[in-house]
Amino acid sequence: MKTDSFKPKKALLIARLIFLSMFTACLVFTVLVFTIRTDKYFFKIDSLAPFTLSPLILFCVAIPLAFFYSKSLLNKIRADNSLMEKFIQYQRVLIVRLASCEGVALYSVVFLLITGNLFGILIAIAALFVMWTNFPNIDKISSLLNLSQTEIEQF
Repeated sequence: MKTDSFKPKKALLIARLIFLSMFTACLVFTVLVFTIRTDKYFFKIDSLAPFTLSPLILFCVAIPLAFFYSKSLLNKIRADNSLMEKFIQYQRVLIVRLASCEGVALYSVVFLLITGNLFGILIAIAALFVMWTNFPNIDKISSLLNLSQTEIEQF
């Protein structure tokens, strides 16, 4: 891959497209399951039933682990790396973070589909909110990658 063919604006657009596709797919699946299910819904948090707490446990374990792993990926970036190398690493970080949120949200929606317990939709909404906070914008990318002013201006 040629380093001179890297276009930061196009790369940012691709990162946003990745985000929007993952977020939209998860949101549409949530809405479809919520509207298609014909049985009655209920809201009950039963701490004695381990399956009831599984979406919450997954939310509290998977998302922080993914963010911790993505931080370790960010720490591998050196200041002398090119903007292309930094952005490729950022895309990896973005996909890890979004995939963890998406996995938790989809698991919680399937939990809602199987049980009818609205507790699943709350966890799914929380996971979607965390996903939304990772929307790729220039300020967030520059702070995560410690970009110089000249690198920021290329976006």
